[in-house]
Amino acid sequence: MSALSIIVLSAFVQAQSSSIEGTVKTRTGDPIAKATVTLTQNLTQGASTTFITGSDGRFLFPVVLSGSYKLTAKRNGYADTEYGRRGTNGGSSSLTVTAGNNLKDVTLTMIAYGAISGRITDADGEPAVSAPVQALRYTYSEGRRTLTEMKGVTTNDRGEYRLFWLLPGKYYIRSGGANTVTVNSFNPGVSAVHIMVPGDLNAPQYAPIYFPGTSDPQTATAIDLIPGADYGDVDFTLSPPGSRRVRVSMMDTNVGQPGATATLSPRSPAGPTDVKRAAVGGQGQFNGVSPGSYILTVTSAVNPRDGNAGRRMGASIPVDVRNQDVDVAVTLTPGVDFGGRVSVEGLRNSGDQADTHPIVSLIPLGNRYIALGINDFADFHGDEAFDFTDVIAGDYTLMIEDIPKGQYLKAARLGSNDVLTDGFHIDSRTTGTLDIVLGADGGTVTGTVVDVRRQPAANISVTLIPGENHHNRDDLYKRVTTDPSGRFSIQAVAPGTYTVFAWEDVDPANIYDLDFIHRFASQGRPISINASGTENVELIAIPDGY
Repeated sequence: MSALSIIVLSAFVQAQSSSIEGTVKTRTGDPIAKATVTLTQNLTQGASTTFITGSDGRFLFPVVLSGSYKLTAKRNGYADTEYGRRGTNGGSSSLTVTAGNNLKDVTLTMIAYGAISGRITDADGEPAVSAPVQALRYTYSEGRRTLTEMKGVTTNDRGEYRLFWLLPGKYYIRSGGANTVTVNSFNPGVSAVHIMVPGDLNAPQYAPIYFPGTSDPQTATAIDLIPGADYGDVDFTLSPPGSRRVRVSMMDTNVGQPGATATLSPRSPAGPTDVKRAAVGGQGQFNGVSPGSYILTVTSAVNPRDGNAGRRMGASIPVDVRNQDVDVAVTLTPGVDFGGRVSVEGLRNSGDQADTHPIVSLIPLGNRYIALGINDFADFHGDEAFDFTDVIAGDYTLMIEDIPKGQYLKAARLGSNDVLTDGFHIDSRTTGTLDIVLGADGGTVTGTVVDVRRQPAANISVTLIPGENHHNRDDLYKRVTTDPSGRFSIQAVAPGTYTVFAWEDVDPANIYDLDFIHRFASQGRPISINASGTENVELIAIPDGY
């Protein structure tokens, strides 16, 4: 190819291309050096080009062909980000490049990780060496709240630990606990099961404790980690595991066959490693139980007594463990059967009854936020009638998931009992039908979110939070994200009072925290939703929801 041809071709490419330049910054506007910025065309399946920012945080892609692109940035010590993302939980946007249209002042905002460190000692003031330490946060899935481990380390020879590269949010620091979780056996012939967790198996064992020194996560102190913060001196003292035991005796030994199982679970929100399970004989015990409040659930798949063959037997009772061993007498009773029905109100035409049904399950009331794997699910017959079979006597809350699109949960009653508000008790005396009512006449909330400059704000999390009287109604919370023009729409909203918030970035756990909501009350928009009504609001984005 001649020099003239190369010049002509170069001129043609320049005429058909553009450029992208901008800056990688922190949330406070400081430039970030040594960030790797990657430009990837959406249609090229991974073909990309990169640029490393200098001390001014700037990047430049001088020749970019027309098309749609994804722009990302990575840097040690910061959470990865994409163009259009305003925080760690928000969405992102594509960059559209047209010939001759140079894009300038493009900004990528990165969130600095934080760290939490401290020193752990034993009761004698000696370093707790190789002790497991976890940073936990509350997470939510389908309305279920669980204390979840985000990062785990072990202490060094000085009892020191450092949990680093943590995203902003509220953390609970826990240490101690067995390095293996042993499922106790009630029968000598039943093997114990060991679940591995981080830690040195030869290290001393300590009772689990939460900062600043409690065995109950409900009374633990949260570390409110802001971007880039380095919290030190998060110190506490461990104690050897208590020798407390929970001894279980079966009042009816006929149902104490090896096929039965027992679960001892904390009544407070906790992680799955705090739940003890066992095979059950006529009697036995859980060893090394920390002080606290528990729910003991015992179930048997088969009852040999005449008249109940093939029926599940069981019992669910509260157990409080304090400073001494506990003896518990359990009488297993046959499971309870009862039925229910799902109906839909507010349909425009009588023939519009939904052709799908929600998922309906029962969760032990004391374990509202713990997934134990013993939930009872309704067996539907068609899309309206359902049955529960062999439900163990006890207190329950109702979980309704996958509600059909365009509908909301309007009511749920067992007889005269409002089970959405009060929960309900199931035993052999339970009568009536569990009536679940869905509404098809929900309201709509629409609006626009703008930033402090009154410009449309894309990728903003808009959250609809119910009034305090319904704060525990997980189904009433709604979250959507604004589109490129800053607009949003929330459909199928149950009639009632709400507050609408728009955060640039928010810890999802915070929207369930009343103290957090009160702190931002003046920046939310109170609204009242009527059946089939529409509310239109304009919101100013709140910069930080941590």
